[in-house]
Amino acid sequence: MNAVRQRIRPIRLPAHNLVPPAARRWQSTEAPEEPSSSSTEPPTPLVVNLGPESKPYRLLTSVILTRSPLLTPEPTPYESAFYAYQRRIARALSNPFPGEFYFKRGSVGERRFAIEDREREIATFGDKARVNKKEVGELEDSIKEDEERDRPLDRISEADRTGDVRSLDRKGDRSLYLLLKTAEKHAWRFPQGEVLKGEGLHKAAERELMQECGSNMHTWIVGRQPIGVFQREAPPKAENSQGDKIFFFKGHIMAGQAVGSTKDVQDFAWLTMEEIQERLETPDRSYWEAVQSILSA
Repeated sequence: MNAVRQRIRPIRLPAHNLVPPAARRWQSTEAPEEPSSSSTEPPTPLVVNLGPESKPYRLLTSVILTRSPLLTPEPTPYESAFYAYQRRIARALSNPFPGEFYFKRGSVGERRFAIEDREREIATFGDKARVNKKEVGELEDSIKEDEERDRPLDRISEADRTGDVRSLDRKGDRSLYLLLKTAEKHAWRFPQGEVLKGEGLHKAAERELMQECGSNMHTWIVGRQPIGVFQREAPPKAENSQGDKIFFFKGHIMAGQAVGSTKDVQDFAWLTMEEIQERLETPDRSYWEAVQSILSA
C-alpha cells in the first residue's frame, strides 16, 4: 500500500497552463479600459427623412351595412324544369294519400285538400283534371267563416312599385346596402369616420355608424377585423396628411331604420350592388373597385 502511494505523485503544471488557450490570446499586461458612459446608453434609433412622403395617413373606418334577403330568389329556367321533373316523379311513384283517415267526411279540410290536390295534379301533369269553380267558391266562403287563409308574401312590395329607395322592404330577394349622400366631393359613400387616438378600429366603426345614421337602428358588426381597405392619396398641395386609409367592416341591420337627415348626411338609400355601382363608379372608380368584391348580389 505504501508502495502504491509512493508511485502516485501530483503533477504540478505551470501557472500559464491553467488559463484556457482562448483566454490567453486576450491577456494583456495593460490595465483594462474603463467602459465609457456612451457604451451603456441605448442605441439611438435610425431616423430617415423621406421628405414629403413621410407625412402620415389619416385613418378612417367604414361600415358596409347589409340587409339580408327576405325572400328566396326566383328560380332559373333550368331550376324550374328540374323541380317540375322531380315533382312528376315523386307524385307518380307515391302512394295515394288516405284522406278519409285524416279528414272528416264532408268537412272543410277534406274539400280544401281535394281542391288543392287537383291543382297540384294540373300543375304537375297538365290540364288533365278541371277544378269545379262552384265548389271552389263554396270552399272559399267556408274558409273565411272558419279561419283566415295564410297567403305568401308578395314578391313585389309597395316600395318597389313606388321606387322608394329608403325602404327596407324593397328588393326582397336581393341583398341591400346602406349608402349615404354627403356634401363632400364624393357624394355617395358608405358610413365612415375618423379614428380617434387610442380607439380601436371596430369601436370607431360602431361610433361613426351611430353618429351618422342615428341610434334608431339595431345593428351587428361582424368581427373586430376589417374585411377590406382602400387607400386614397391626398392632393399634391395637401400639407397635413399623405392621404386616407379606409378600413371596411361588415355589419347587419337587425331592426330599425337609418335617420333621414343629420348634420353630415343629406340623404340615404338601401341599394343593390348594381345600383351602388351607378352611384360610385362615375365620381371615383377606384373607390368602387375597392368595395365591389366585398358586395354580393
